[in-house]
Amino acid sequence: MIDTPPNNIIDSSHISASSPNNSANLHTINNNNNPNLNRNNFLQNRSTLLQNLHSLHNLDPTPQDINQDFLYSPSNFSNQLLHIASQNIRGLSDPTKQQHVLNMVNMRKIDIMGFSETNLSHNLAPHVFNNLSNYHAIFHSHKTHPHGSGVGLLIHQDYARFIHKVSYFEGRVISVDFLMKGKSKLRIIQLYTPVTSSPTNTALRKIVDNYVLNLLDQGNRAHFQTILMGDFNVNALKLIQRKETNLSPKADQIFLDTLPTKLLCDAHLSMHPNIDNDPVFNTYFDDPNSTHGSSRLDYQWLSFSLLPSIYKSMTWPNDPIFYSTDHKMFSLVLDTNELFHNSSTAYRAQHDLSRTVFNYKETTAEKWILFANDTDSFLQLDPRFSEATYLSQYDINRTWDLIRTVILKASKNSLPTKKIHLTFRRKFPEQLSRIQAHLTLITNLLRNFSNQKIIRSIYLSTGKLT
Repeated sequence: MIDTPPNNIIDSSHISASSPNNSANLHTINNNNNPNLNRNNFLQNRSTLLQNLHSLHNLDPTPQDINQDFLYSPSNFSNQLLHIASQNIRGLSDPTKQQHVLNMVNMRKIDIMGFSETNLSHNLAPHVFNNLSNYHAIFHSHKTHPHGSGVGLLIHQDYARFIHKVSYFEGRVISVDFLMKGKSKLRIIQLYTPVTSSPTNTALRKIVDNYVLNLLDQGNRAHFQTILMGDFNVNALKLIQRKETNLSPKADQIFLDTLPTKLLCDAHLSMHPNIDNDPVFNTYFDDPNSTHGSSRLDYQWLSFSLLPSIYKSMTWPNDPIFYSTDHKMFSLVLDTNELFHNSSTAYRAQHDLSRTVFNYKETTAEKWILFANDTDSFLQLDPRFSEATYLSQYDINRTWDLIRTVILKASKNSLPTKKIHLTFRRKFPEQLSRIQAHLTLITNLLRNFSNQKIIRSIYLSTGKLT
């Protein structure tokens, strides 16, 4: 899914947004010594701005968005959805731009926001967004060369409480490990790869690439599910074109070409197979006046096991009403039911937190016949069931509700059940689940039977491969 720029762009040239913490309002107003009047004018003008911003994205503004003194906190945690985004921000030292970024993050209901090219000094980076009540900020810059580097993450507090470990590298990489109940592990890596514009940057790029690849290997060995995102500064289309002509990848393309061997896949490519041939998905703007970007340099790669959890993917249009940058924002929405909402099996068993399911393996042919007979009997005994040839919409809905109720009643009466304490639920039919199990086995074989392990005769037991 992609959000395309609306045709009726609202002229916002007269709007100058400011931080809600300041007493100035969003329009240029006459200075007034009455603080209440200034505050009311500020809230009224900000209300208009919010309505304009929401209309750009076809969102309905809620009373909380407009009337509260500060923007709302947008966590999707209770809905078991994780909205994770990334963007090359092209500088984040300006306080006004920082406030605009917060407005955008809140308005688009982003739970985890990654930043590349923050250009923050090494001393300033740890203090950016460090006083927010609803987000945990993690920023890192190079000690001596902050310009053209810097990465950061804003993580909603609902997810920040799962943070176990944070790692940094050369102002180019932030890695955050999340440990959840039920033995779920998630690693999110925000990356800003150097541009190969000089021999120094080329050498640094190789070092950064190797560091990230080692992170991925270590994560696979520790059974982490991984999301790698950011500005990779490499064009996937050019890599594809070289491989189609049987040419080896260039030095700056090797990293992108290696990622599938680390059990990762391009999340947006999986949702849009023609993504590299459609300019609307390009994320980098060579010409700031162009409608579409000139190339796709920004990516979100994730573990194969997370593919079934993708709810939708988006490439957002650049909105100068927020802030200026030469890269689009891109994001994923994931179903996190099996990541953040698993309680431990032992805890659920000890406290009898279970659910009852039908035990189909124990259902014999005789029990299926009994179930069918019970269903017929219950339907015939219910006076609400009609065999009329014509039914109104109301009658169809009522009849369907009756049939559903009868099927459940007959099932409980005839079919065997069992209690389970696991929270895992299959998302696919049995046939697809078997295919997924086979793919899992293949990926485990690839990981555990490397050349080094074969040479050293290190083999795992069959149980560890499934």
